[in-house]
Amino acid sequence: MVKRAAIVDDETSIADTLAFVLDHLGIPISIETFNRLDVFHVSQDSLPFDILLLDLNLPGLGSHKISEFLDSLDSQTKIVIMTGDHTFACPSSRIEEVIHKPFDIPNLERLIRSAIADD
Repeated sequence: MVKRAAIVDDETSIADTLAFVLDHLGIPISIETFNRLDVFHVSQDSLPFDILLLDLNLPGLGSHKISEFLDSLDSQTKIVIMTGDHTFACPSSRIEEVIHKPFDIPNLERLIRSAIADD
C-alpha cells in the first residue's frame, strides 16, 4: 500500500526538507500547508493521508488545540511531531514519533520509516 503524507509547518525551509525526504522515500504528499489555520481543515475525507508530520510550535496554537486536532484524526493515521523543544511533553497518546529540530536527514528518514512501518 502506498503511504500518503501531510506536512504542517510554518517554516517553508523545513517543509521543503520534509517534502524532499518523503519524495526520496517514495511517499506522496497529500497536503502541505504553512498556514496554522489550515491545520483544522485537514481532513481524511477530502485528502486521505497515512502519516501527519506536524510542527508542534505553530504560532497561535496551544497544545490543547493541537491535542484536540490530533484526537480527531482517523485512528490509523500515524502522527509525527516536530519540535525544537527538547523538554517536549506529549499532548496526545496518538503520537508515533517525535523529531527534535534541528534534525539530520538520515535520522529523519529512519524516524519516518519507523512511524509508517506496517504493524
